Amino acid sequence: GTAPIVRAAKAVIGESRDRSPLELDAVRPGGKDVAVVATEDEIEEADFAAREAARAARSGVPLKDIAVLYRTHSQSRPLEEAFIRAGVPHVVVGDTAFYTRKEIKDLVAYLRVLFNSRDTVSLQRIINTPPRKIGPGTLEKLEAWAAGLPWVDGMPQPLGMALLDRTWSTPDQDDLLPPAADMGLGAGAYKAVSGFVSVMRELGEAVEVSDPGALTEEVVRAIGFEEYVADMENGDERVGYVKELVSIASDPSAVESLDSDGTEAGGNPATKKKSSGHEGLGEFLEGISLLMSAETRSEDEGADAVKLMTLHAAKGLEFDTVLITGCEDELIPFKRGDASSDAAEHDEEVRLFYVGLTRAKRKLFLCRAFKRQRFGRTVYADPSPFLEVIRESLVGGKPPQARRAGMGINPSDDDANDDDDDDD
Repeated sequence: GTAPIVRAAKAVIGESRDRSPLELDAVRPGGKDVAVVATEDEIEEADFAAREAARAARSGVPLKDIAVLYRTHSQSRPLEEAFIRAGVPHVVVGDTAFYTRKEIKDLVAYLRVLFNSRDTVSLQRIINTPPRKIGPGTLEKLEAWAAGLPWVDGMPQPLGMALLDRTWSTPDQDDLLPPAADMGLGAGAYKAVSGFVSVMRELGEAVEVSDPGALTEEVVRAIGFEEYVADMENGDERVGYVKELVSIASDPSAVESLDSDGTEAGGNPATKKKSSGHEGLGEFLEGISLLMSAETRSEDEGADAVKLMTLHAAKGLEFDTVLITGCEDELIPFKRGDASSDAAEHDEEVRLFYVGLTRAKRKLFLCRAFKRQRFGRTVYADPSPFLEVIRESLVGGKPPQARRAGMGINPSDDDANDDDDDDD
């Protein structure tokens, strides 16, 4: 790295009790290469990261030589959305992108079936999720039953339409389903299907009186979804992602910032009103579908795309430009719940941040937000204590450029003067 980056890294590792094994020397001349960026929240922070990555790419830096680092996996979602909005190719390294996670796809599939009972793909995904003893054999019998019903619009009835819209019934019938024998089902399978249909009918009634956030929360409750994902590997983390989706669905501006072509929509998100009913659900699903199918998101970690990854995943790698987000107390260094960190844990956090700093070969941005959403609640944060350590280390050298990202100030504006500021 450059001399300012090396000085910053050495200052941070000085906070560890065990720093003797680490030797670090500058291998590149440096100018104003360490910038501290303050943002209002994680959305502004993510937008800054995407803009800066795009700016670096325009200046000739390969996309794959740019990295955005964060302490926890839960910080990736706003970054993914910002890179999609900006149209910047990116890849989440070492983890699954938020909108491609199983629990997110499952929950969105429930909403899609509630919006459109003809969505057979989504119905097949949810009919036995969580497990309710509706296996492939039962599903095959159900599809055969639906195929034997009167056609609709010149086509066989989709299974969801037959089950949830009661198209098989006459006006004087109020049964949940036809008799088991008519559907070709045994007693156990019939009971399982009846349970699924009963829950979906109740949720269907909630669609017209709920906004997307309230409806998503009701789906989670009605099907026991939190309990289901909690029993999976990394269950606590998955529960957090479910809560985050509920939070997204509750925010009318969260997924309405893209037009159908993937570009930013007009209007002020702050003035958007929360729509409810079938219309509100449709608007939410349209917006989230763009995020789930974004063409700028790559699944190939070797692609020429900006790398989004945790500090842990960045070990052993180097990049021309690095942005470390979430430089806030209790994130960096990380605090687990209400427990106070012991000295060994603190030293590990010091070393982890040191790893992040030393991934940068030429440019390093340290980003912090005054507040951020963490699993559905707003958290106000103080800057990471490491930022003050870095500031003190660079006084008399090249102090970090503390600036607000939302003020239109470009931390790279001084590139042309870097040669004049090089360290010997």
